[in-house]
Amino acid sequence: MMNPLALDLKEEPIRHADCCLGLSSKLLDVLTAIFSDDELASRPRTVLSIGSGTGLLEALWLSQLESQPQDQGQNASAGLLVEGVEVHQLGSRAPANKYLPEQAINTVRGTWELSSRLQDPDVSGLLFTYPRQPALVARYIQSVLETKLSINVVVWLGPLADWDEIEPSFRASSKNGDEFKLDKIKKGADAGLGEYEMMAVFAR
Repeated sequence: MMNPLALDLKEEPIRHADCCLGLSSKLLDVLTAIFSDDELASRPRTVLSIGSGTGLLEALWLSQLESQPQDQGQNASAGLLVEGVEVHQLGSRAPANKYLPEQAINTVRGTWELSSRLQDPDVSGLLFTYPRQPALVARYIQSVLETKLSINVVVWLGPLADWDEIEPSFRASSKNGDEFKLDKIKKGADAGLGEYEMMAVFAR
C-alpha cells in the first residue's frame, strides 16, 4: 500500500484536514512500539481503531507497518495490523472512510453498537482518537473485561483539555478484579503530537 496522499511525515507533527490529530513519523513509531510484542511477533495481532473516521491516521500507520521487514527475528512489529471501525453510512451519504482499504475497515450500525471484531482472538489492542462519546469508550472497556477478550493494550489520543473527562471511562473492572491500569502518559512532542495533545496508554 502506498502512503496516502504521499504525505512526507516528519518528526514534527503536521495538520491535515482529514484528521483532527497532529500527524508525524514519530507518532507512528511510538504507536508501533506500544502495540508490538517480541513474544507475539510470530502471529497476527490486530489493533482496532474505534471511530477511525476518514482512516487517514490508520492508513498512514498501516503503510508504515507494511514497509518494515516482516522477518520475526528483525522486527517485533511483524504481524501487526491495523483496522478501522466506523458507523455505516446509510443512503447516498459518502462513507466516512477515504483511505483505508476495504479489508481493513469494519462498520457498526450506530455508536450504540460495539464491533463484532472484538471477539476475534487476533485483536490484541484498541485505539481511540478524539472520541466524542466517553460512554462508548467505557462500554468497550467493560466488554473487554467482562468477556475476557484477548485485548491487553488500549491507547487514547486526544487533547489535554479532554483528559479529565475521558479518564474515568477506563476505570471499569470485571467481577474477578481484571482491569486496565494507566501505564504511561506522553504529552505533545514526546508522543509526536501537537503541543496541546496527549497519549494515554492502558494495559492489563
